[in-house]
Amino acid sequence: MLGSMSGYDTIVLGAGAAGLMCALTAGARGRRVLVLERSNKPGKKILMSGGGRCNFTNRHCAPDRFLSANPHFSKSALSRYTQWDFIELVERHRIEYFEKETVNGLSGQLFCRQSSKQIVALLLAERCSTVALPELPAAFQLAIRAVAITFVPSAASTSTIALPA
Repeated sequence: MLGSMSGYDTIVLGAGAAGLMCALTAGARGRRVLVLERSNKPGKKILMSGGGRCNFTNRHCAPDRFLSANPHFSKSALSRYTQWDFIELVERHRIEYFEKETVNGLSGQLFCRQSSKQIVALLLAERCSTVALPELPAAFQLAIRAVAITFVPSAASTSTIALPA
């Protein structure tokens, strides 16, 4: 059982790529972050991606490469945090990477030279003191300013299943 966990400014549901980036960003802004993950380890899909090497970004990421009902959304999102920001973070953590080569030349896809575990470690280490990963019970309750919310993790999905069931 989780028990009483008070003193968090931010609660992130899911320790996948998006959840860990959210926690990292909130932690960098001085928030005390709790990450709730029902999987047996954080970043599980990151660990499997790219054959265990993790395709962590693409050099050619640009707003015109996204389809959206609101084309300004990708412009706004990518102007705030670019692939170059993440590449700088990877380099700061001294993670070696390479660009995948195809028959048409370089693809822009960047992969860890050694292991996707390095990306998960980077995301956890960047704000490690602000991230907790307790095991989730079948259901739990969050009390937010005297309002109780019961949450059943299996009833809400924060990601998709990477492997066939």
